[in-house]
Amino acid sequence: MARYGREQRGRAVDLYVRYERCAVDVIRELGHPGKGALLSWYADQLEEERTRGVCFVKLL
Repeated sequence: MARYGREQRGRAVDLYVRYERCAVDVIRELGHPGKGALLSWYADQLEEERTRGVCFVKLL
């Protein structure tokens, strides 16, 4: 079972993009995840976007 759900991972990645890829700011706001997990989730999302041709990043 995953420690963080898809929604939690998505929110963290959205904040990571919003904060100009500053992991410290995301971790400070959410209280999770670790930097390694966040970077992995971001890479997973980029790969998913690349393979599906869909952009999941929300524009603000």
